[in-house]
This record gives sequence, structure tokens and C-alpha cells, in this order.
Amino acid sequence: MNDRSGRALTFAAAGVIALIFPVAVLVPLLNLLLITGFAAVHYLWLARRWTWLIQALLAAVALTWAWGGPPYALGLIIVVLIPGLLMTTLRYHRRGLALALLGAGSLPLLLMLAFHGPFTTLIASFGDQLKAVMQSPLAAQIYSPTDYQKAILYTTLLADNAVYYLPATLLASLLFVLAAGALLGEYLVQRQGIFVYKVPPFSLWKLDEWMVVPVGLAIILILTKEHLLAVIGWNALLLLFLVFSIFGLAFVEYQMRVRGFPTAVKVVLYLFLFLLQFIAAILLPLIALFDAKFDFRKIRAKQLG
Repeated sequence: MNDRSGRALTFAAAGVIALIFPVAVLVPLLNLLLITGFAAVHYLWLARRWTWLIQALLAAVALTWAWGGPPYALGLIIVVLIPGLLMTTLRYHRRGLALALLGAGSLPLLLMLAFHGPFTTLIASFGDQLKAVMQSPLAAQIYSPTDYQKAILYTTLLADNAVYYLPATLLASLLFVLAAGALLGEYLVQRQGIFVYKVPPFSLWKLDEWMVVPVGLAIILILTKEHLLAVIGWNALLLLFLVFSIFGLAFVEYQMRVRGFPTAVKVVLYLFLFLLQFIAAILLPLIALFDAKFDFRKIRAKQLG
């Protein structure tokens, strides 16, 4: 590794952490900048630049406190930094990306459960605002009378059932940002010649067999018909299916590569999945689950030799 380039990258990563995290937390439109912040955390951790990492994290918290106040600083620590560090720790100890992401999402999930009452009230407020927007005069002018009534119906349905899907959607968004940051950070580490537990090519991404278990537990919670347990079950199932969809897509990519599908066919297939998202949201996770159980690509067999 070139010492000069290594020092320059370390300094840049520390600066990104110190500045990007406060800005991304305080300005909602810039939330995607968190990807670069997580990439920098990942790089400094895996490159063992721990002194730089600690100083940069302290600076990020201090700046967030100064610019936004204690609530934003606390939110940065609990919702952003701790999950990111959990994921990085699991990757450092050579755990798979799927397990690292689920581990990272454990703290926000536990907080949602611990503060179920206030969180439910917040979600109900979101639903009320959503219905108010749709019932405004401006919204009525956008739609024809028939379409407006349908829009009101669908909006009310979404708003009244937000508790069953909104937490999982928010958590899935965080996990997406974490995953993107991890992949970018590990790429930077590898470019510096530092050995890490490499992420396999996308077409070889595969769920561990044991990850079928959380799906079964989520279904059991839903079937209890207890409101709180059903809410937890539906959110867990939605979150798992969102994550598993990526692995199902990897299976599809593998099959197209093995069979030599031309690029035009790949584009049409991906466009089909994008346009029919409801079907894809069910089909892709199921593909990932069956592949985890039956190892259609023989990945587990190859790993075992």
C-alpha cells in the first residue's frame, strides 16, 4: 500500500465522517449522503485507523449537537452511528453481508418495540397528515371526480394501516444506505491492498439456510392475531422480504449469465420486474428462500469443497 495515498485517504475519510453525518442528518433531502459517511466508517475500521475513526465520530456528534441540538445528536448516535458500527464490526469478523445488515438493524428495531406507544402515535400523526394532504382543495383539482374518490380510498387505506408497513420501510431504507456504504468502503479498502473478507460477485449472493427461520417466526406472530404481535410480524416479514428480494435478484442474474442471455433480454426482464413490482416483491424473496434451502447454484457445496 502506498503510504502517501493511504494517509490521504484516511484524512479524507475522517473529514467525510465529521462533516457529512451532521449535514445528512440535519437536511433530510441530503440523507443519501449517509452512504459516503458509512463508507468512510467502514474504511477506517477495516483499515484499522481507529484513532482517526474515534476522533471523526466525536467531531460528527459535536457538530450535530452544535448545529441541531441534543435531540439530533442523540438521533445520530442511536439511529445512524451505532447501527453502522455494528455492521462494520460484523463484517470485520467475517460475517456475511445479510447477517451484518440484520445485526445493524437490531437496535432501531428494539427501540421501536421499546417505545411502541410514542412511535405508534407518531405513525398515526403521519397517517392523519397524509389524509389531510389528499383531502385538500389542490389535490381535488388534480384528479377527476371518480379518480379522486379512488385516491381518497387508497390514501385512507395506506394511512390507517401505516403501522403495519412504515417501520419496516424506514428500517429497510437505513439498511439500504448501510449496505451501499459497506460495499463502497470495502472497495476502498481492497484498492489500498488491505485484506478483507471479500463480498462475492452479485450473481453469487446467497442467503444462509438458517435465515428461513425468521420468516417462520414472523408468520407465527401474524397468525396470533394479537395486535402488537401482528404489527411486529407484518413489519418483520416485509423487512425480510425487502432484503431477500436482493438475493432473489442475484439468483436471476446468475441464471441469465449462465445461460448467456443477451443484454437486450436482461434489460427487458429487469424492466418487467420493475413494472410489476407487486409480483416481483413476492416472487424474488421466495426464490431466495428456496435457493437458501436447496442451494440450486451449488454454492454451499463448492464452499464445502
